[in-house]
Parts: sequence; structure tokens; C-alpha cells
Amino acid sequence: PPTPPAPRAPPPAGARRSANAPRRGQVCRPLVNLLHSENHAVHTAALCALRSYALDARFAMEVDQRGGLPQVCRLVFGDKSEAVARALDLLWLLAGADSVKAKLAKERDGAMLRQLVACVKSKNGSVLSASVALLRKMAAVPEYCREIYDLSAHVDLVPMIAKVDDQTQLNAIGTIAALCLQEDQRAQIKTSGELIDRLQKLASPPKQGARAARVDPALAQRAEALVQVLQA
Repeated sequence: PPTPPAPRAPPPAGARRSANAPRRGQVCRPLVNLLHSENHAVHTAALCALRSYALDARFAMEVDQRGGLPQVCRLVFGDKSEAVARALDLLWLLAGADSVKAKLAKERDGAMLRQLVACVKSKNGSVLSASVALLRKMAAVPEYCREIYDLSAHVDLVPMIAKVDDQTQLNAIGTIAALCLQEDQRAQIKTSGELIDRLQKLASPPKQGARAARVDPALAQRAEALVQVLQA
């Protein structure tokens, strides 16, 4: 009887990845196109999918390269809180690249940065948290830090200390710390909204009695460090 053909060896792992790469690369374009829709549900679904896609740093820049950044920013100006929060969350992920930070600062002739600071006033918890997280990342760049200070972001950041979730407080304190790197800004900020008193309560919360509070150690440490900077 004829000899059956030998089974084929599986392709090398690298070859499989190369074959799949074009298909993976074609995912971004249709998702970005969906951002042009006027349907809120479509926006939400596309933003969720793009965020999952951009978790891989190799693909994050593609969202910008495909023209997605202006469309994501456009949604931040919308009136649908869920879409705004998800757009801010995606921008936070993309802003890991300095080139994206630069584009965000200049988007709509600076209106995007002003809108980001405005979102800090939001009564929607998801929008508030996402905006403070992105603001902290933007404030890490000295040039944008000055713009954020000039927009009086600290006026809204200080009162939220001890009133929001731990992660948002960490981001708020981190943003304030960046704003305080300049001496003239620090002098003005330290007098805002009982900042030092709020920070000291986080750094040394009551351990007993009715007012006893559990504070995340990382949050207490960050609060104490900022107090030392302000009192220096």
C-alpha cells in the first residue's frame, strides 16, 4: 500500500505571529471609523474596543496614526458621561507617549486642555476620576504643567482630597505635587483650600475613636511628602 505522507511540522511561533500581524493591524481602522458615528452606543463600544486594543504598546500609537486622536477628543466635549469617561480613559492610555501629550495640549488650539480641567468639576465619578488621572500625566511635562496651573486646576483638586476614592486622591495629590515644583506656583497653591490641613489628616489619620479612619499607606505617604514640600 502507498506510504501516507508525513505530517507537516507546525510553523515556527514567529511565523505564526507574522501571519496574524496584518489581521491584527486591520482592527484599528474600522474602530476609529466608528468614532465618527453620531450613535452613543456605537461610541461606547468603539472606545472600549480601542482601549483593549491599545493596551498593547505596539498598537497604541496606531490609534493616533489612524487619525483617532481628534475623534476621541471630540467625544470628551460631549454630553454623554459614559462616553466622556471612556474617551478620557483611552486618552490616558495613549498619553503614555510624549508625542500624544503634545498633540493633546494643542488639540483645538488648547481647548482640549481647558476641557480636561473643566472635567475635574464633573459630578460624575467616572469622568472625575478619569480626568484627574489624565491631568496628572499631562502635568508631568513642565510646559503643560504651567498651562494647567494657569487654568487654576488646583482650585478644584484641593477640595476633593479626602472626599473621593483613594486612586483619585493619589492622582490629585500627584498633580498638585507637579504644580508645586515651581516656587511661585507652590507659594500660591499652599494657601488654597486648607491644603496642608487636608494633607496632614491623610498623613496622620485618627487611629481610635469615632473619627478613626483607614487610609491607604501609599496615600498617607504621598500626602506626607507633599506636606514636607509645602512647608520647606
